[in-house]
Amino acid sequence: MSPVPRPQDLRGLVAGKIYATEKDWHHMQPIIAKLYRDENRSLRQVREIMESRYHFHATTKMYKSRLSTWKLDKKLKEAEVVVMLRQKEDRDAAGKRSRFFLRGQEVKWDRVLQYLKHRPDLQDPTNVDIQRYLDTNLDVTCSTPSPTLFKNEIPCRIEPHSDLRLLDNSIRLIHSYLDGAFETGLVVIDGRILYGPNGKPARQRVRGWHEDMADIHILLSSKETTAAFRLLNKQLDLLKQLIREQDPELLLLTFHDIFDLEPNLAESLLVFVCRMHQAIFGEHHPLSLIWDNLVRFTAKARLQAVLSMTASTAKEMEARMGPQSAYVEALECLQVDVHKQRGSKDGFGSS
Repeated sequence: MSPVPRPQDLRGLVAGKIYATEKDWHHMQPIIAKLYRDENRSLRQVREIMESRYHFHATTKMYKSRLSTWKLDKKLKEAEVVVMLRQKEDRDAAGKRSRFFLRGQEVKWDRVLQYLKHRPDLQDPTNVDIQRYLDTNLDVTCSTPSPTLFKNEIPCRIEPHSDLRLLDNSIRLIHSYLDGAFETGLVVIDGRILYGPNGKPARQRVRGWHEDMADIHILLSSKETTAAFRLLNKQLDLLKQLIREQDPELLLLTFHDIFDLEPNLAESLLVFVCRMHQAIFGEHHPLSLIWDNLVRFTAKARLQAVLSMTASTAKEMEARMGPQSAYVEALECLQVDVHKQRGSKDGFGSS
């Protein structure tokens, strides 16, 4: 089993300018990659955003070293340009269109043309020893793009928005997980209560954890930042055992506790909780997939997605346990809290 990832040392958020540790880099890699590669921001912009939003401090040299290690260098190299240029010429001659990928990321041809403006000599095949470049270890791939529709063509099927696909997938995952949990005896109904495999003690531990998470929100609201992050670090250390125990209320209460925090902190915790589930259960476990979907939702749609997932789950659990069960009540409370959150945040989707 792979080691459980540690969260960013959140105490660094309140202790002044502390440079990122190895664990910090590991935790923030998806966010940095998104800003630098997917949003095509400059390194200076990435540094500013990481410092202002996430209190993540590192020098330019540190960033360059990490970007190189992660193979996120956006600058095209001569060998890469030459190989792509020759491949495109060969495919053009054969009547094939081309789509290039460099280190797994698509390369817009405008970038190649911009490079060639400064190196027009590379366009003359008599001046370039193409074999020398082909012998280098380049991560360049080429494919034929999907055909585009003409204006008078009508597509046979319109793919739903990615958020809608994620929502549909998430609801099916929750229902599948619950079906399996009931069938295998992973969860049992005792009166109004739904227990996991470790029974009442595990449920009490989850409830206590949830109450302490509420204290974090109170401390942050009172500007007691140091105490808040000290408690948060303690809570994240406890979360590993709670996840392993699989008490059914943990998923609901963790939803609630994360979305009750300010957006940037909530985003970081989402990634952390997702990775912890993946480390404990594997990437293909239903709980891991549910959290992975939550991370992948756009910020605009995430709260609405949680609301829809909660409403769907409440309907199923009411059929299994009745409307007066504690689990259904917890689901209804989560729906109320999410409605409040949606009302206090601009730009979230409406139901």
